[in-house]
Amino acid sequence: MMRQWLIDHDVINGKKTDGSQSHPKPFGIGYRIPTQGMSSMFAMTVADVLPTQSGDTIVVPREFTAQTGSDFDVDKLFIATMSYTNGELDTITEE
Repeated sequence: MMRQWLIDHDVINGKKTDGSQSHPKPFGIGYRIPTQGMSSMFAMTVADVLPTQSGDTIVVPREFTAQTGSDFDVDKLFIATMSYTNGELDTITEE
């Protein structure tokens, strides 16, 4: 049910409840630490979700390592996304 909600709201790719195809857009940005320029950053689109027991694991494309200059030592990957509450995009208001 949660996965279908993500599809219906164009967060991940799949067939919507009404039979149409979803069209996800870039969901956030990621960057590698250490960052060595624009090549260490990327826009990301969510393709699918993993089961709950996978925790906060993400799977990146095979080409990701070469694209961002990652290696297998102590590089860290950080992701910044939009913030949602109860399915609605949070907005910042000044008072």
